[in-house]
Amino acid sequence: MGLDIGSTKICACICEIGPYGDIHVRGFGTSASSGLNKGKIVHAEDLQRSIEKAIQRAELAAGARVDQVLTNLPVLETAFMHNTGLIISKEESGKISEAEKIECLKRSKAISKATDQTVLHMIPLYFKVDDAMVQNPVGVSGTHLETQTHIILVDTDQLNQITFMLKRLRLKIAGIVYDGLAAAQTMLSDNELKNGAIVMDMGGRFTKVGIFKNGLLQRASVIPIGGDTITQDIAQCLKTSIGEAERIKILKGAVNFNQINPGEFVEIRTDKGEKTSIQRRLLAQIIHARVTEWMTLIQQEMSFDFDPHYSIALAGRGSQLTGLDRYVEQTLNRKVRLMSDTLRDLGDSPEHASAIGVVVYGLKSRAIAVSAPPPPSQDPFNRFNSWIREFF
Repeated sequence: MGLDIGSTKICACICEIGPYGDIHVRGFGTSASSGLNKGKIVHAEDLQRSIEKAIQRAELAAGARVDQVLTNLPVLETAFMHNTGLIISKEESGKISEAEKIECLKRSKAISKATDQTVLHMIPLYFKVDDAMVQNPVGVSGTHLETQTHIILVDTDQLNQITFMLKRLRLKIAGIVYDGLAAAQTMLSDNELKNGAIVMDMGGRFTKVGIFKNGLLQRASVIPIGGDTITQDIAQCLKTSIGEAERIKILKGAVNFNQINPGEFVEIRTDKGEKTSIQRRLLAQIIHARVTEWMTLIQQEMSFDFDPHYSIALAGRGSQLTGLDRYVEQTLNRKVRLMSDTLRDLGDSPEHASAIGVVVYGLKSRAIAVSAPPPPSQDPFNRFNSWIREFF
């Protein structure tokens, strides 16, 4: 089972893994995320009940019980950094050994971090032997070995609490994956992962931004703005309920207010239960102000002075605002698309992407064991579209 613990919803996806690592989706289950406040666990028992409810619904849909899970974590307090490891080879052969490669990686992991942080991922971005780039240094002639790694840190307490909850639910944890790594497995094609692309996943409370190349997460950031942030702005400015604000955001919301006729009005119900009309342009101005702040924060957190050919995959529940893709495209001067062909095959359920993504990542990282290596033409990601069609 893949488990997506989001700030506003929990999604469980039960998959059957074939002998060659092919994935057959059997069922989904979702529930509201209780016990979380802006991505932080505040009531562990409430969150556990939410997780259990999503799992029960997935098992009912799949007609099967599960005992093994791959999961992500709430993204609050997730941190990212790059670090370098260096070693001088002492091998008599003059070639770098496997042990020296491992030792170099260990030195890169030796970072100064807070006591409440745990290293979740250490991703080797490159190796150099005597300043020459190599894909794998083992067996390469040279004396000086260097590696740079991308380290992802998570809150230790949240990690321990999620681990404890899943064990109480009698689930064996096969792996824990950063959400941005998991989601990219379904948002980007193999070609994009290899040649370079950007993922902006706008969830309920947070936006995860990741830059990928050579199949690796090169840079990442978590921005504390999501679709629910915009909904709250609308509710506060128009003095209406959260439910009503979400309704008009979905039906009439837009980013570019200049393209809206000032004479167009939207009927809303205030928090006092009264019906009134507002200019649709006013609604768009509220949305535009928050989206502008969102893009400013992303540009402050992430450097975009790299290959201009990297396209942006815009995904998540909050990305469906009318005109958002065009606004991002103009602001960052890059080609933008909404989701991917893979996610379109999910019909109206893009929220399943991360739950499936942790399973795909588990296969790629070999956290999930398979009985035989897949034939070259049956890579798990390349076959993903057909699996979804089979299920739906």
